Amino acid sequence: METMKNEDPEQQEGFKAMKSIPGFGALSSAFFSNEMARGDFKSGDQFIAFFGLDLQFKDSGTKRGRRRLSKQGSSEGRRLLYNVAMSACRGAFKPMYEHYTSRMSCTQALVAVMRKLLRIAFSVWRSKKAFDMAMYRSPVMQSAL
Repeated sequence: METMKNEDPEQQEGFKAMKSIPGFGALSSAFFSNEMARGDFKSGDQFIAFFGLDLQFKDSGTKRGRRRLSKQGSSEGRRLLYNVAMSACRGAFKPMYEHYTSRMSCTQALVAVMRKLLRIAFSVWRSKKAFDMAMYRSPVMQSAL
């Protein structure tokens, strides 16, 4: 599982780069790199919506309804991403998770970290460069370093 068998070199590079993200292991990197290779995503927002982590609005006129996750995408992808986020929240992304929990519920904070990890995975896949925490420019994370 260290390398993906019978895959093109571009997907191999993306797999190796994705494994460098905190929380991503061999299984989750293989799953998400396969999804990236399958889809034609123009932005991180499209990648997030593909897994159903985008907000669904229930507004009508001046009434502002509840906001929920659309959950339109792959439930297996959301399950893997939940495990990745839990692992990352115990490790490298703990300051971000604690910052979010001070402003919102634990579930909302975890979903925010999940969305952030998907954005990072998208950018790492596009650049094919390993993730470097020192280069990550989140104000919350920079204060923790």
